[in-house]
Amino acid sequence: GYTTLEQMLFHDMVMNVPVQHLKEQANGELNKVMKNQNIDIPIGKTVRVDALIRGNIKKPTIKFSLKNLAGNLKDAIKDKVKQEFDKQKKELERKANEEKDKAIQQGEAKKKELENQARQRAEEEKRKQEEAIRQKAEEEKTKLKEQGKNKLKDLFKK
Repeated sequence: GYTTLEQMLFHDMVMNVPVQHLKEQANGELNKVMKNQNIDIPIGKTVRVDALIRGNIKKPTIKFSLKNLAGNLKDAIKDKVKQEFDKQKKELERKANEEKDKAIQQGEAKKKELENQARQRAEEEKRKQEEAIRQKAEEEKTKLKEQGKNKLKDLFKK
C-alpha cells in the first residue's frame, strides 16, 4: 500500500488469523451459521483475512474481507457432510449385514426343519415297507407251512 502526501491511506494487508480467534470474536451470522450447522473448522487452521486500510492518518478506516473464510466454511461443510454420509453408510451397512445374517440363520433353521421332515418321512416309509415285507414273509411262511402239512398228510394217507 501507500500513503499520499495529503496523508491519505491506501494499504491492503493480508493476515492469516487462527480460526480459534475468529470463533472467539465472531458474532452475528457467522457465529450462528457455525453453531447451527454444527460446523467445526479445525482449530489449528488459519483463515486468510484481507484488511483494507483507507481514510486519512488521523482517522483511518479498516475494513475486513472474510471472503476466504467462505472457502474454509465450504470445506468444513463438505467435511461435515462427508462425515455424516460415512456415518450413515456404515450404519446402513451394519443393518444390511444384520439382516443378511438374520436371513441366513432363518434359512439354516428352515433347512434343518425340512431335512428333519424329510428324514421322518423316509423313516416312516422305510418302516411301512419293512412291515409290508414282514407281512408278506409271514404270509409266505404260513403258506409254506400249510403246503408242508398238506404234503405230510398226503404222504401219511398213502
